[in-house]
Amino acid sequence: MRLIGEGGMGTVYEAEQDNPRRTVALKIVRPGLMSRSLLRRFEHEAQMLGRLQHHGIASIYDAGTDVTDEGEQPYFAMEFVNGPTITAFAAEHKLGTRQRLELLANVCDAVEHAHQKGVVHRDLKLGNILVEGNDAPQPKVLDFGIARAIDSDIQTTTQQTDVGQLIGTIAYMSPEQLAGDSSQIDTRSDVYALGVIGYELLSGVPPFDVRGKTIPDAVRIISERDAAPLSIFGRGFRGDIDTIIAKAMEKDRARRYQSAAELAADIRRTLRDEPILARPTSATYQLRKFAKRNKVLVGGVIAVIVVLIAGVIGTSIGMFQAQSEARKAGRLNEYLKGMIAFLDPSKTKGHDITLRQVLDDASRRVDSELTDEPEIAAELLQTISVGYEQLGVFDQAALHSKRSLDLLATLLDENDPRLIDPWHHYGLQCFRANDIPMAEQSLRRALDLNRRRAGGADSGVLATIRELGHPLQLQGKHGEIEPLIAEAMEASKRLPSEPRKAAQCLHTLGDILATQHRVVEAEATYQRALDMYRQIRSDPVPGDYLVLLRDYATMLKLFQRCPEAEALGREAVELSLQQYGDEHEQTILSMNNLLTSLRAQEKLDEAEVLARSLLTVSRKLYGEQTDATTVALMNLATIMRARHAPEPALDMYRQVVELRRMPELSDELELAKALGGEGVSLFDLGRANEAEAPLRECLKIRERNQPANHPSIMMVRNALGAVLVEQGRYADAEPSLVSSWEVLRNVPTSAGQVRGDCLARLVKLYERWNRPEEAERFRSLIAP
Repeated sequence: MRLIGEGGMGTVYEAEQDNPRRTVALKIVRPGLMSRSLLRRFEHEAQMLGRLQHHGIASIYDAGTDVTDEGEQPYFAMEFVNGPTITAFAAEHKLGTRQRLELLANVCDAVEHAHQKGVVHRDLKLGNILVEGNDAPQPKVLDFGIARAIDSDIQTTTQQTDVGQLIGTIAYMSPEQLAGDSSQIDTRSDVYALGVIGYELLSGVPPFDVRGKTIPDAVRIISERDAAPLSIFGRGFRGDIDTIIAKAMEKDRARRYQSAAELAADIRRTLRDEPILARPTSATYQLRKFAKRNKVLVGGVIAVIVVLIAGVIGTSIGMFQAQSEARKAGRLNEYLKGMIAFLDPSKTKGHDITLRQVLDDASRRVDSELTDEPEIAAELLQTISVGYEQLGVFDQAALHSKRSLDLLATLLDENDPRLIDPWHHYGLQCFRANDIPMAEQSLRRALDLNRRRAGGADSGVLATIRELGHPLQLQGKHGEIEPLIAEAMEASKRLPSEPRKAAQCLHTLGDILATQHRVVEAEATYQRALDMYRQIRSDPVPGDYLVLLRDYATMLKLFQRCPEAEALGREAVELSLQQYGDEHEQTILSMNNLLTSLRAQEKLDEAEVLARSLLTVSRKLYGEQTDATTVALMNLATIMRARHAPEPALDMYRQVVELRRMPELSDELELAKALGGEGVSLFDLGRANEAEAPLRECLKIRERNQPANHPSIMMVRNALGAVLVEQGRYADAEPSLVSSWEVLRNVPTSAGQVRGDCLARLVKLYERWNRPEEAERFRSLIAP
C-alpha cells in the first residue's frame, strides 16, 4: 500500500493481508543477502519468533521466502503499529520522569518475555520501539529477533548499510557486539541497549555522540569511554535513577543487570521509593577500568597498582581526620604521579615492568618522599604490603606491614582500636611468611585490643581467636588453645541481640572448633548458626549464609562425611542459582565447594560435567588469563587424573603451570599445586624420570611458604619418594616415604586413599629393595 522505510537489510511497507483481512507491516529482506545455510536458519528462527505473544511485542504473523531473479528473498509480515517512537511520544505528551520510567519498565517486560522464550533482540534502538494509545500508552517492540534470524551482526551490517545508518545502530550496541564475536552476545546485550534507550529517553540526548564519526572512531568511543552521569541533565536524576541506568550500561557484562526483569524491578523499586539492589560503582572500580584501558602503555602493571593506591585515596587519607587533608591529598597525588612516571615506556625502554618492580620502587619512594607525612606513609605501606601478599612474597608483605605499624605507633595511643586490623593483618602475613612466633605475638595483640573494644561476644574477637589457634597449634602449645576455646564458647552464651550478628558469631565459633578437630561441638555450633539464618528468612539470602553452608560442608568433608557435605553443597548451589544466576561469584564458589564433595565420593561423571561448566563460565565472565579461569582449569585437571585420564590431565596441568608463571597470575602455592599435578600425572604415565623435576620444584616452593611438616609438604615428599623408587634410587626414596608417612598417618584427611597410597609405596620400596621384614610390617597396616 505504501513505503514505510528503507534500511541496510531491506525495505518495509504498509501492506494488506487478504486472509485474514488486516493491515500488516511487510519487511522484505534484500535478495542475495543471505547464504543458503542462513536461509535455513532464517526459517527456523522465523518459526520461533512467531511464538512470541506479548502485548508489548509487535507480533510476527508470517515469514517465508520468495524466489526472484536476484535470488531468494526472505520476508516478514508483522503487526502494523501506528504510533510514534517512544522518545517522540514522550516529547509530544510532555511526560515527566516518572511516566518515562514507567514506559521503560514496560519495554523491559516485553524484552524479558522474549528472553524467557530464548529470543534475543540484538538490535534494540529507539526506532524499534513505538507507542500506541494516548490515555493508556502501550510501547511495542518491533523486529524482535529478526537481527538474529538474518544474522545481522556488525560485520554483515557494515557490508550492507551506509555509514549513517550503521552509526545509528552502533550507538545502541553493547561492547561485546562491537567486538564482533557473536558467541558473546546474550540477553545482557539487550539489557545494555535498554540502558542506552533509557538514558536518551530521560535526558533527550544519547550517551555517546558519534554523529559524523567514522565507524572505527564510533566503535572506539563507545567501547572505551564512559557516558556522562545522567545526573548532569537534572538534579532529579541523582542517586537511584543515575545508578540504575549506569548499571544497565556497564561495559562489563558481569556488572550489568543480568536480565531485563532485574532492570524493570529496580525501576519500579525507585518509583515506589524502595531501596534498589544496584549500588553506585566505587572509585576503586572506576580507577580499575581506567587502568584496563591503558594496560598496553604500562605493561599490565598499573591496573593492579592503581587499585592499591585507590584503597588509600578512597579512605580520605585513611583513619585520620587531619585538618590539612587537602595538602595531604596533594602530596598523595604527587606520589601517584611518580608511580605512573616510573611506568613511562620511554624510561622502561620497551621492557615489561613487573608488579614486584613497581612495589619495590613504591616502597623506596615512601622512604624518600613521605618522611614528613607519617599517616600517608603508614597507609601506603599497608597497601604495598597487600601487593606483596598478592604476589606470594610474604616476607616482604610482613616487613611492610610492620613498617606501617611502627609509624602508627608514633601517631596513635597503643590501645587505640584503630590498630586492631593492622595487628591482625600483620599476624596473618607473619604466619604465611613462616614467622610463627611473631604471628602468635601479633594476633595476641590484636585479640587484646579487640577485647578492650568489644568484650567477648563479638565477631571480631572470635575471628582473631580463630586465627590465633593456628600458630599455637603448630608450636605445640595445645594447653594455650583450650582457654581460648573456652573464651569463645563462653562468648556464645552472650550473643548480640541482632539475629544476623549472632549467627555470624556462631559461624566463627564453629570455625574455631572445626580447626581444632572438635567435630561434635563444631557441628552443633554450625547447625545453631544455620537454624538462626533460616529463622531470619531473609530475601535475598545473605552471602554470609552461603559462606556458612560452604564452611560447614568443608568440615564434614575433612572428616569423611561427604554425603552430608554434598547435601549442604547442593543447598548452597541451589540458593546461589536462584539469587544470582549461574554467572556470579557466589554461584561459582558454591559449585566449586560441591565439586570437591562429588570428587571425594568419586562421583566423577557429575564432577566432570560441573567442572567443565565452571571452566566455561569462568572463561566467559573473566577471560582466559585470569585467576578464576586458572583455578577452574586446575580443578578439571584434577578430576581428569582421578578418572584415570593422565594425558589430558597432564596437558591441563601444564597449561596452569604456564599461566601461574605469568607475573599477573603469580601465586607460588597455586603454582606448586599445578607442578605437583604435572609430576604425578607424568608418574601415572610411567615417565618417572620426567616427573622428578616438577615435583622437586613443587616441594621447594611449599617448603619456602609453609611450616615444616605441613601435610601438603608431606604429600609432595611421598609422591617424590614413589618416583625415586621407580628410578631404583631406594636409599634416596626411603627418607621421603618414611618421614611423610609419620606425618600423614595422623592427619584426618589422610584417612582412606591417602593412607593406603602411603603404605603401598612403602611396601613397594622394601620389596624392591629386598627387605621383606620392613615390607611385611607396613603391609600389615593396610586395612583389609
